[in-house]
Amino acid sequence: MTNIKPVSQASSSLVTSRPKIPRASVRFTPYAWAKLCFMRDSLDTEIGGFGICDADDPLLIEDIAILPQEVTCASVEFDGEAICDFLEVQLDAGREPYQVSRVWIHTHPQGVRSPSSQDEETFSESFGGSGWAVMLILPRGTDTPWCCLQYNGQIPHRIEGIEVKVDFSGEFEGSDQALWEAEINENVVEAALLPVTVGEDSPDPLHGGVYFQDEDDFDAWERRMDRARDVRAAADDCPDFNAMDDDEIRDWCNENGFTIDGEFVDDDEIIDGDPDPYSWREDDLA
Repeated sequence: MTNIKPVSQASSSLVTSRPKIPRASVRFTPYAWAKLCFMRDSLDTEIGGFGICDADDPLLIEDIAILPQEVTCASVEFDGEAICDFLEVQLDAGREPYQVSRVWIHTHPQGVRSPSSQDEETFSESFGGSGWAVMLILPRGTDTPWCCLQYNGQIPHRIEGIEVKVDFSGEFEGSDQALWEAEINENVVEAALLPVTVGEDSPDPLHGGVYFQDEDDFDAWERRMDRARDVRAAADDCPDFNAMDDDEIRDWCNENGFTIDGEFVDDDEIIDGDPDPYSWREDDLA
């Protein structure tokens, strides 16, 4: 649990600043993620902090500010004056309040992957005045945080189970993207997926000896393969998918618009031909 003491001058700037609504996905730079993992493992107590976020992408966390705090194995209590000082320093450095005061992060050394009642109370009381806020908890023993995004507009609502991942797309210490790109451009050539010509004697090298009779047959196969990959990508994001039986999978595909009565569809049009709608399980879709 965490207790953030009320902040007078600082809190007014948090409420009046113009909120920027972020995408529903939290990303860490490699540096920030390494720091959070270090926080998780360094002490047998909770440790709290505030995410320092990108100005244009406020759910890209670039650093974590660890402020003066008193901690136990189940609590964090920040120093209210230290929070005021922190915000003043950040504003003087040119950052906006939403970059430094909307993402509240803390660890759970006991491995509990959910907020306590005190966490919920703190989140409501200390972050309820801003347009949006994030609570993120990293328990010991896992690299999968618990994360929620709270919107506090005219119709307040909360989204739990927010995706959290490490974003390697930007430069970070130890990276050399220019060198990597040059090495790829020099050595990697994209091959044609399938033969340009199709017909009775044109084999499909990725589908184990299937032959295309004409271009329509080939086009239909290609569209179905694309939908099969879409199904597998969506299944990876469905926590209950692996527990489904075949009938439940077919219902899930229909409900999510991938199939109609077990047949692949694209823009509500049934796509004739192979592969079977459930062949996305096969290795040849890798």
